[in-house]
Amino acid sequence: MIRATARAAARLLPEQARAALAQRRFGYSAAGSNLHVTCEPRGRALHYRVDDVPVVVPESAAADARFHFVENGDSRAEMAAFIRMSRASRRDALLLDVGAHKGLFSLVHLASGPQHRALLLEPSTPLASESRALLELNGSAARADVRCCAAGDADELRSMVTDVHGFARDAVPGDRDAAEVPVATIDRLCETSHVWPAIIKIDVEGAEGTVLRGARRTLLRCRPALCLELHLDLLERAGEDIEAIVQQLEGAGYNFFSTTGRRVRTWQLTRSLKAILRMVATCTP
Repeated sequence: MIRATARAAARLLPEQARAALAQRRFGYSAAGSNLHVTCEPRGRALHYRVDDVPVVVPESAAADARFHFVENGDSRAEMAAFIRMSRASRRDALLLDVGAHKGLFSLVHLASGPQHRALLLEPSTPLASESRALLELNGSAARADVRCCAAGDADELRSMVTDVHGFARDAVPGDRDAAEVPVATIDRLCETSHVWPAIIKIDVEGAEGTVLRGARRTLLRCRPALCLELHLDLLERAGEDIEAIVQQLEGAGYNFFSTTGRRVRTWQLTRSLKAILRMVATCTP
């Protein structure tokens, strides 16, 4: 309700003020945590060092790399927090990358430790293919498993389509080229595959509630660190109870932090006016 009221009030502002407010709410800004980034073009690829983590990015992923490493302040802070998390994890730490997109976070995790491993879940066939290609380009495909599937709160098949940007979304009547995509709970996936994540990164555009409800046993058993994007506007529109999502994590022993390391209280999450909150959650030792 508080975000709906804020959106209604914003419509009364002048256009320039609305644009500035939207950038702040969605976390698109130039300011933010500074990553030490160098980039050297070599042929048809870009060779990055991101806080001394070496990654090679093809032209097809160049825009995504610039966004996360250079252009957007909130995304730089998120990547910096993720690198700290990855480096602090155990030697053979497994990353469960939920909503892997093109695999950039998994690539950084694998490059941060020679024995690090990653399991990538991406429901879009084109994006899953790009993830595999990115990992192969960097010589880290042997330590990763890319699966074209989604995570949710039930094991099922879901009819989905790929939009013009390559993202998978639920099909609606009249959609052409819809395909059945497997959806798995994180609990079943981890238990049947015998994988126990040290880190879970979740970026699922408003499906965070269903993903976390399907991960209750894994959170209690493994206590993984979470790199989490809460899409508050989308959750609200889907009828999700944001306070219930936060309380589930609190009940599992999690504390919340901003990507710059500042402690965030429950009321600051549930009453936030932001459309997207990028945050870290870790369990109390």
